[in-house]
Amino acid sequence: GRVAAAPVREGAVLRGAAVPRLLAVGHVSRDRRPGGDVLGGSVSYGSLAARRLGWEAAVLTSAGPDFEPARELPGIPCFVRRSSATTRFVNDYDADGTRHQSVTARADEVDLEALPASWRDPDALLLGPLAGELGGPFATALEAGTVGAIAQGYVRAIDAEGGVSAREWARPERDLLGVHVLFLSEHDLPGAEARARALLAHVPMI
Repeated sequence: GRVAAAPVREGAVLRGAAVPRLLAVGHVSRDRRPGGDVLGGSVSYGSLAARRLGWEAAVLTSAGPDFEPARELPGIPCFVRRSSATTRFVNDYDADGTRHQSVTARADEVDLEALPASWRDPDALLLGPLAGELGGPFATALEAGTVGAIAQGYVRAIDAEGGVSAREWARPERDLLGVHVLFLSEHDLPGAEARARALLAHVPMI
């Protein structure tokens, strides 16, 4: 299957053309690194990248009171389900660059109720879960022109001590319903190439 470019909509104008819109859905996070905590999460990086490319971007997330959208994602509308905590990761790296993660806090699941009607038909939708926070086929609940999903948050297991490991994708046929392209890293799943071939039964492009 070939993924069509996101359609141009009527709306704000940039250099004489309508500005395409991206909605990114998933947890923002705090990532612990040697120099201190930094804002993380696929929705943070994705929305900032889209903004710098001239798109209008917004984020639908769940986070604690320490997440201040105007300060951390300036110029990007954030629709937030308030939780008692923001998802937090500790990242440790081996000498060869292999990453080991643990989760010290997790926000509540992302809820579509926080999303206004004006953002329910974006040109592009990016599903970027970190810790299984998208409970259902979000792609079919919205009217996006093109839908991408990032695999990592669907295939992470978090044990009682917060340790992160890979797990089997529980319901790809549900989670990938309406998704046009899946982004899968070789670090997300053992045998990622073989798993990618199997997942092509549920999504046209990986």
